[in-house]
Amino acid sequence: MDFKKVMQNMRERRELSGFLENHCIGEAKEMFSAEVARGLIKDKLSHNEIFKTNGFVQSLEDDIVWELASSTEKLVKCWQNYNTGLLTGITAEDAQAGIIGVTGHRPEKLYGYDLTEPRWIKLKELFKKVLLKEKATAGVTGMALGTDQVFAMSVMELKEQGYDIKLVTMLPFKKYSCKWPMEAQILFKNILDKADRINYVSSELQGVGHSLQKRNEALVDTVRKLICVWDGSASGTKNCIEYADSKGVGLIPVNPKTIELF
Repeated sequence: MDFKKVMQNMRERRELSGFLENHCIGEAKEMFSAEVARGLIKDKLSHNEIFKTNGFVQSLEDDIVWELASSTEKLVKCWQNYNTGLLTGITAEDAQAGIIGVTGHRPEKLYGYDLTEPRWIKLKELFKKVLLKEKATAGVTGMALGTDQVFAMSVMELKEQGYDIKLVTMLPFKKYSCKWPMEAQILFKNILDKADRINYVSSELQGVGHSLQKRNEALVDTVRKLICVWDGSASGTKNCIEYADSKGVGLIPVNPKTIELF
């Protein structure tokens, strides 16, 4: 590695960042190369843990590179559209038709660990009705025990029935299920084997609460609407719903007592 060249590139990116705050794109093009602009975009996206940014940056035409380097708002929007394709295997245009996610409580707060219990079955059927009504092209689940996995099962059943819908999983970190009971781990693996897309928000655990919240945020940032199975209590589900609401994601609330839409 050429250390001097690396340091020079870093200086150029910093200079471009400061220059764009007070000058127009046309002036920046005269003083800096498009590759410096690409490097600045990579710097701005360096916090992202879902995907490496090289593919995204290299896919951009030079004129677009300058637009995104000068506007964080445009960069975030373009990055989200690009991620939509990677996360779900469908285009940004398809996303408008309906990528639906889910958040909800774990078994101990709902109907227990036996997912053949009638109330779980009723919830699964409700999920299927919502997905069909919304004309969902993809269902995104965080794969936690309980609600998330029942939602995944509803998507798989629709696929088996011939509906054109993808199952997308958003996992907080690798080895997410390693401490679960063996039966739960087997179900987890069976679902992943049938998923169209498996995403890891982080490669390793970074504190349970932090990792789960980042998973929830990544899920919400991907979907158009979010099905919420929430009993009103303070919980990770509540945090996920509040984040979705702050992002303008449509909420589809489910009453966990009656297993009906509010």
